[in-house]
Amino acid sequence: RLRQTYADADYERTWDALLTMGDLFRITALRVGVQLGFDYPRDDDARVGAHLRHVRALPRDAQEIY
Repeated sequence: RLRQTYADADYERTWDALLTMGDLFRITALRVGVQLGFDYPRDDDARVGAHLRHVRALPRDAQEIY
């Protein structure tokens, strides 16, 4: 999956790489957090993911995000 975080200039593959990177970060942060006794900010993670999915769904010529 780490290789999937590298993308060429293709628009869709770049988005896929970004979202894969977020998934890998989440998996790693959860595991490390458990070992060190930290809580993972799941609500923040969900909001960031929702924002990224929203931006990805915008038309390429969008002038505003919201």
